[in-house]
Amino acid sequence: MKVFRPNFAKRGGLVTVVTQDASSKEVLMVAYANEEAWRMTLQTGLATYWSTRRDEIWVKGMTSGNVQKVEDVLIDCDGDALIYLVRQKGTGACHTDASSCFYRSCVGARQLMPAPKAGAGENLVLEECEISLSPAVPMQETDELLQFLLPSGSMSARVRSALVQSGYEVHEPDRTGFCGSSGGVDFFQRDRRMIPLLIGSAFQAGVTGKDLFLASGVQGLRAVAELPCSRASSGPTRWVLAASSDIRVLQQVRVGCELPLLAEHLLAGVADLPPYDVVRIEGYEESSIADGLCDAVLVVTETGSSLVANGLSIVEGCNNLLESYPQVLAMTDLSPAMEKRLREVTAALLAAVHSSDRVMVVCNLPKDSLEQVQLPAALAPTVSPLSQDGWVALQVCIERNRIGEVLASLQSAGAKAIAIQQLIGYLP
Repeated sequence: MKVFRPNFAKRGGLVTVVTQDASSKEVLMVAYANEEAWRMTLQTGLATYWSTRRDEIWVKGMTSGNVQKVEDVLIDCDGDALIYLVRQKGTGACHTDASSCFYRSCVGARQLMPAPKAGAGENLVLEECEISLSPAVPMQETDELLQFLLPSGSMSARVRSALVQSGYEVHEPDRTGFCGSSGGVDFFQRDRRMIPLLIGSAFQAGVTGKDLFLASGVQGLRAVAELPCSRASSGPTRWVLAASSDIRVLQQVRVGCELPLLAEHLLAGVADLPPYDVVRIEGYEESSIADGLCDAVLVVTETGSSLVANGLSIVEGCNNLLESYPQVLAMTDLSPAMEKRLREVTAALLAAVHSSDRVMVVCNLPKDSLEQVQLPAALAPTVSPLSQDGWVALQVCIERNRIGEVLASLQSAGAKAIAIQQLIGYLP
């Protein structure tokens, strides 16, 4: 097939390429192509450019997955500029995950669309300038995105699952830790121990354990809410002091702990404890006594099964030095837009977590049997009249571990069409 050949000699072997969405004609990006990149684009159907930064051929999306499938290539009157009309795949054309590299307007220094991965490298110089333009996109307050941190480790999957359950589009972290942008919030995963240290820098809020917050020593953050869950249950984790023998007979005790600052804080209130030194132990704390690294360990546990497996028992009076739930932490001086996003994501997390151990029971019940039914409920059940005389519809939210008790009570009262419904969310 015959093609028009661009004038590569005019600008040192390169031509300008404007990339547009084939349907909307939105400008996605601007780059350059040499003759090899132009021919590869025509032959493969994938947008190919010349990287002026790396001095090499660049097939868009080969590493990120954000490939551009080319439908046509337009050429200008001088032959030194092209337009690639493309179907953009993946998250967007920009390396910030914005759909277009032109996600900001000079006029008013406005951000026009989310750019989840934008960082310090994308900062621009601001200056005052008299203008007479009427922007195509009306001037308005930028809807600021909340930068929210999710914890690594055992709570990672549970927190992401709670967000997905509440309608947020969150995925496993990519190589940069980015987990998605949804509902006005950019989600990133970081080491759970670092989250208190990172809030207030590039991030405004996040989730981590109460214990890790205390261990960080960070001041000036607020605990917005406590999430009643742990890795495997709705109960808290407990910090306990455990040993394989009676440590109170020792002259000096070596206490192993992953978080030395927290250890000093918790052990200060323990009575009759011999003088001690805190030894930092990174992982496998329960086996560190047998390995000769310490005499006792200060560890977090839910069931105590790992302590038993390692032949350890909890030191008397040290079976609950701290109860810890995940907390939503935030800066104290958020803008109104960010504060609104924070309230929304916090409410969504609380609703999802609270719903995990509750169900909704609905049934039809003879009206005269209402007083016979004893239902455990935070609030009175909802009772609605039915078209059939003498019958009512009953709806009540109960704890999951009381399903059998409630079903038996309803059956004894003559209930019909009893249904148990899973909850997406519940706020007490």
